[in-house]
Amino acid sequence: MSEEKQKLYTGWLKGTIAAIKKFSFYPPGHPAQATAIETPFDFLQSILNSQGRLVVSVMENRFVINEDTVPEDFTHNNFYSLFKSGAIKSIEIRPEITSEEFKTFLNYYAKKMTDRFYQKTLEEFINENGINGVFVNQLHYVAVSQKQEVISKTEKLRIDLKAQVAQSLKDNPQILRDILFGGELSPRELKDKYQLDVPLDKIAAVVQEEVIQMSDQDILNLAASKIKKELEKTLSQEGQKKEELEALLHLMQSQELKTLFPRLEEVLSRYGLVNRAVLKKGIGERWSKGEKIVEQINFWLNAQSLEKVQTQQLVNLAENLLGLHDQDVSGFMIEKLVASLESEREVARQVAGLLLEHILSKAQAQNREFELNLIQETVLEDIKDLKIRESAYQELARVGARIAIALIKRKKYQDLRETLLAVRSRCHKEVTFSADIQKASLEFMAEVGNSEIARQLISDWEQNPDSELGRTVESILRLLETERVVEELFLHLERQDQSCQTRIAGLLVHLQDGTLKHIESVINGRLHPSAGPASATLNADTRVLKSLIQVLGQIEDPGAVNLLGKLKNDLDTGIRMDVVKALSHHPLPAAKAAIYLLLKDHDPGVRKEVIEAAVTNPDSRAAAALINHFAEDRSDRRLVCSALAKIGGEKVVDFFVCVLTGQSRTDFNLSGKVDEESRLFALNYLARHLNSDVLIQLQNYLETQKKHLLSVFKRDPLESSIARLVQGSVSKSGLPIQR
Repeated sequence: MSEEKQKLYTGWLKGTIAAIKKFSFYPPGHPAQATAIETPFDFLQSILNSQGRLVVSVMENRFVINEDTVPEDFTHNNFYSLFKSGAIKSIEIRPEITSEEFKTFLNYYAKKMTDRFYQKTLEEFINENGINGVFVNQLHYVAVSQKQEVISKTEKLRIDLKAQVAQSLKDNPQILRDILFGGELSPRELKDKYQLDVPLDKIAAVVQEEVIQMSDQDILNLAASKIKKELEKTLSQEGQKKEELEALLHLMQSQELKTLFPRLEEVLSRYGLVNRAVLKKGIGERWSKGEKIVEQINFWLNAQSLEKVQTQQLVNLAENLLGLHDQDVSGFMIEKLVASLESEREVARQVAGLLLEHILSKAQAQNREFELNLIQETVLEDIKDLKIRESAYQELARVGARIAIALIKRKKYQDLRETLLAVRSRCHKEVTFSADIQKASLEFMAEVGNSEIARQLISDWEQNPDSELGRTVESILRLLETERVVEELFLHLERQDQSCQTRIAGLLVHLQDGTLKHIESVINGRLHPSAGPASATLNADTRVLKSLIQVLGQIEDPGAVNLLGKLKNDLDTGIRMDVVKALSHHPLPAAKAAIYLLLKDHDPGVRKEVIEAAVTNPDSRAAAALINHFAEDRSDRRLVCSALAKIGGEKVVDFFVCVLTGQSRTDFNLSGKVDEESRLFALNYLARHLNSDVLIQLQNYLETQKKHLLSVFKRDPLESSIARLVQGSVSKSGLPIQR
């Protein structure tokens, strides 16, 4: 079988089994059912498109699909159990099947899971519901022991004696039922009725092995089938028999096999309907194994000190529990272990947590859907309870982190979102959770949001960010918000096209705390490089740093402004220029104060960028910062004058009066002679912004000039222009000239 085929077949089986389990939780027609069949139906369509049909059967405890044996073990689920019992020999699905028909088809298995007395055959169910694309128990080919053989209802495998009997029981479940619930059978009866010419002890041994592998539910189903068949032929005068069998059938609807077994054995023995030796030995051996494991688990749960608990013993217990293949026992113990996480005793909580981790790990390796789903549902449901006890939550968070990782690896993102919301809500310092709960929640997030998981999530998100899957993955990335997630996002930011960069940058802005922490480490590494390979990763190249600056420019947090300010003395002029641009567009007022510090930059291009930025949405400090720069740096005076003219205002008018007249004011810090170009700019600006105060100051200036003893020798070249401006304005306005 090719790798592609194996992937398709395994994917279809996993998806189908998971969907049946999901169906058992919801009634037909529930929206959750439509979601559950999406994955298996997609795999089914791929198989049908490439091969024209899907034929599935079971041989040697393995599923066989389109003549190929699937190597993975799928033996512990309801889909397999109906093949195992012989109720179904083969299923053929053809291209005409619709998703609605496929959903209806899977509901048959869900019905069998939830109702142990549901006796309708799959053929009857398909005919009743008008499913056109599914055919049951057709003659088909399967792979057996390296060669192709035709398997029908009557043909027997001739491999060895034991396999022959076992296969006969699979092909004819009525044999198993009649051997267990039909009283003693003679070798002649087995040969004549079932074509089994095999020594009776061999048959008994195989039947006992089958019973050991069967679940309690399987045995109850066989017993119920036998009782119903017996009731059909019970005569009306056999009132007591009829009454007892009906009462027993009623009890089977509500009681487990262990509770019911003494009464079951008593009633069926009375009417010769049970092979006590075979049934009791098989069940007893399985039950004794289960009881021994339960006792061992209880022993360790009651241990007085964790030092006495050996890890390997817990690993072995988990392996043995799953080795029972008994969902009743494993389900009971998983629920007990989860409940023990809320124990008052610390040792019990720790042992329960460790055991659950080992069971989870083994169940993942063995593809045990029942145990995986049960652990997932019980643990994650408890984690979402915001009122759960602190000690219990700490253990739940540790186990829950492993479950969350498993769900993400299996791309079951939707199942995880609510749990992450509950954990994230406990991480914030502002909420009223204890420091230990916050610590456990942060550790949960850190473990789940590791680099490997982050890479998978980001890859799935980038493939189709606008799809439902993409939006779900993005919400999970937002909730995780770990350092590793942020690091991986920055790595992707460096190598993506512009549209992807915009999306990633937007996500990084949302992951504010993690993003600021990561960028701070990069900037510190650049400002204070140390020897060795570790600093090489922090000493980011210019292209990377430019991306970081763009992200900082969008984060509305004082920390982002402070980090941008750290780069004001960077050796790279382009970096400093990008810092100015980021600060100029930053929404926080503190960014303006930070940008004015760059007016002292030694590069004129950077200073020009700052001056232009100060004009864009100027604040109350803009004019003062530019006026101060005018006084300190003569080289930028022309740019400063133009910028101040655009800002305008009373302070700017007063400044230009001082520039023009040479008046001294402490807040302007003007010293020495101002160049004529700046004075001329001031004159032109004041000509457009004249008012009575300006006219009076200019008149006073002219009067002072006339009275000055040296004015004849040092005449102001702009004096006549100022005089004309004053004279013209006074004549036009009718204001008197001050004497």
